[in-house]
Parts: sequence; C-alpha cells; structure tokens
Amino acid sequence: MDINNEPINFNNYKGSKGSSLPKLFPLFVAIALLVLWLILGFRMVSPTEVAVVQRFGKIVGVKSSGIHYGFRGIDTYNRIQINQQNVQDQYNTATRDMQTVNQIIQTQYTIDSSMAESLYLKFLNKHVDSIIRPILSQSIKETASKYTIEELISKRAELGEVMTKSAKDRLDAYGIRIISIQIVNLELPEEYRNAVEQKKVAEQRVQKAAAELEEAKIKAEANKVTSASYDANIKYKEFLAKWDGKLPLYQGGDGGLDMLLPNVGQ
Repeated sequence: MDINNEPINFNNYKGSKGSSLPKLFPLFVAIALLVLWLILGFRMVSPTEVAVVQRFGKIVGVKSSGIHYGFRGIDTYNRIQINQQNVQDQYNTATRDMQTVNQIIQTQYTIDSSMAESLYLKFLNKHVDSIIRPILSQSIKETASKYTIEELISKRAELGEVMTKSAKDRLDAYGIRIISIQIVNLELPEEYRNAVEQKKVAEQRVQKAAAELEEAKIKAEANKVTSASYDANIKYKEFLAKWDGKLPLYQGGDGGLDMLLPNVGQ
C-alpha cells in the first residue's frame, strides 16, 4: 500500500492540552478556594482588645493582641474591648430631703482580660447593658439618697468618690474595673431653683439695708462732729460778747498758775 497516497484523518490526533485542561479546571478552582480560605483564616487582634474564640458554639480559648489563625466560618472571634471605656447616662435620683434631681454622670471603666472568658459566658458580650448600667444606676441612686440637695451641689467630688466605691465593690467580681464616676451636670427642680433665687434676692436686700444703715451711721457721726464744732464757735462768740476787755486773772496753784476765764455758759 502506498502510504504517501493515503489521506490523513486529523480527528484521530488530539493534542494533550485540549484533552486535559477541561478536566483539571475544577481542581485548580478548588485549590485556589482552599488557599484563599486558609489565607482568610488569619485574624488580627489589636492591643486594645481580646478575642474569645468560639468553635461550633464552644469556647476554645482567649486570644490576646497579635496575629492568630482560625478557620474561617468555623472559629468565631468575639472581641471585647479592654482599654478604658466611657458610659454616660442621665439618672433621676431622689435626695435625703425628698428632692428629685436629674444627674448626667460619666463612668470610666476597663475589663480585666484574665476574666474576659467568664464575662463573655455570662453576658455574651452584652455586659454594658446587662450588668454595668444596672449596677451604676443602683449605686448612684443609693448614694444620692444619703445626701441633701444642698450637699449634692456642694460635695460633688465626695459624692463621685462614694459612687465609685459602691459600684467598684459590686462590679469587681465580674472583672469590670471602675476607674472613676464623675457628675457632669445637675438639673435641679424648678421649685428649688425658685427658692434659691428668692433667697439670693432676700440676701441682696439685707446687704443693701446693712450698707444703708452703715452709711447713715457715718453721716450721723459726721453731723455730730459738725454740731460740736458749731457749738464751740457759738460759745466762743458768747465769751467775746461778755468779755469786758480786762486781762485774764491768774491764780497760783501748786507749782503753777491757773488762768481764770469767765464761764461762758453762765
């Protein structure tokens, strides 16, 4: 047979690339997704927080600041801020003398990182509303009830210290460290404000009356001096009118001479 005259059938020849690429494509995609999943597993925890790691609903550890690896979609990082945090709320409190006062109070606190897991298990990262705010409200209202409204105004610093100690004693057990409680503003009842205003007006009137009385005393003293000077001048004129022109007589006393003048008043 003449090979050179036999027609060539190209369908019998398949290139290696054309036959393997479609089969390998799903594998490439799977590998790429696996690499991406592994890369995304790296987590960053900042210095201001800790992360309570949860896997399939179970706590498996607490991660501090740094880079950590956790399987994406399997490990959940529940982050808790451990740097200083602020809570500012308005509290309606009653004083010892039965006055109602609205106070705006700011609280600074931190979380003990060694107790982050316990805190998360108890409150599921809702500790601010679940425990901090209720305890603060209780401590603030109890403390305010021991002071009169005037003491509440004049002893702000002392009041803040007492509130801080009260809240601290109650929250330490949860790993919540109260740093300070400060009274930002006091809104006094209208009746008390009116009474204070009336008292100020009365005090001003008393001060004005006292000043007027002092001024009257000074004028009376001045008039008294003027009157005495005037009386002396009158007596001198009367003396001159009664003087007969004779020189004064002297009478010897014990070691001296006494001048005898006519008695003007006679």
